[in-house]
Amino acid sequence: MQKCDKCGKPSEIDWIDLGNDEESHLCLECNNKIQSDNLGIELPEIARHSFILTDCDQELHLFDSEYIITPMFKLLRCFERGPARYKCEVQDSLDADYKNMFAEMIRRLNKMLSTKYMEFGTWIDYNIYGHISVSQEKEQFEIIVDGKPYTWEEIGKSLRDLDGFQIKIDTANPTVDFEPDKDNE
Repeated sequence: MQKCDKCGKPSEIDWIDLGNDEESHLCLECNNKIQSDNLGIELPEIARHSFILTDCDQELHLFDSEYIITPMFKLLRCFERGPARYKCEVQDSLDADYKNMFAEMIRRLNKMLSTKYMEFGTWIDYNIYGHISVSQEKEQFEIIVDGKPYTWEEIGKSLRDLDGFQIKIDTANPTVDFEPDKDNE
């Protein structure tokens, strides 16, 4: 693993300067400090934050978030710690307020956690909501629904009772507030 060019911690962000073909390896904190200095924007006190939310079954979910400043936008993303794999990203302009971005992330996560789409490997409703994940260990794609990984084969088996139904697959950038279309139930 690369080390941060500034402080020696593990590198999390790699930049390539196309003008002079140089690479930079930075930890999150050093990247944010450099970007905020270069852009003249305020750096929030917290780049990383952990928090707990409750889902519709009253189960607790522990999330870690990280705040990233780029030359073009700010990004706040979080990943669930533990066996469940919920995640959320909020992207906003360089003049966006961290507290507003964090509130938006919590709103989106609460919306995700308030509904279950699969139960015992079967769709509860005619829609599922989740995200695509590449499993490096299994060398395959997984669909994460309700924080749980499913293979394409498992998703296919869950469709067996819907023989003859039409299907619509929507995708969206992970920073978009997205949910399935419930008009076609």
